[in-house]
Amino acid sequence: MNRRAGRELAFQMLFASAFWGDDADNAGRKVIKTSKAEQEICQFATQLFEGTIKRLLEIDELISSKLNHWRLNRLHLIDRSIIRLAVFEILYFDDTPTSVAIDQAVRLGKKFGGDESGRFINGILGGIMRGINKDNEEKTVN
Repeated sequence: MNRRAGRELAFQMLFASAFWGDDADNAGRKVIKTSKAEQEICQFATQLFEGTIKRLLEIDELISSKLNHWRLNRLHLIDRSIIRLAVFEILYFDDTPTSVAIDQAVRLGKKFGGDESGRFINGILGGIMRGINKDNEEKTVN
């Protein structure tokens, strides 16, 4: 299975869902229905999409805690969607190495975002990971 294609499809689902508010789930599913991707890719994309939507408040709180002098809703929708997706994968997909999730998010940012999206996404995800690692170290010491 091509996980990169699954991530890209999940990003497209998440991006589309951002426009529909209460009907976010249906908007994301419309993307899958119109996709010509293989079934395994669609299943992986759906897992990522549904998991991100399910834990969106928790993910957004974590992202917001790393935004200095910014609010989450001020982020470009493409960058915000990619970061949300990567945070979900980092936190809840044990079989995906953190470095792979970050690398793939940066690639999505370069492909779909602005000139600085890849670097911005890398910086935010790096800050989140440093915070998570620091928290884990403190829990281990105590």
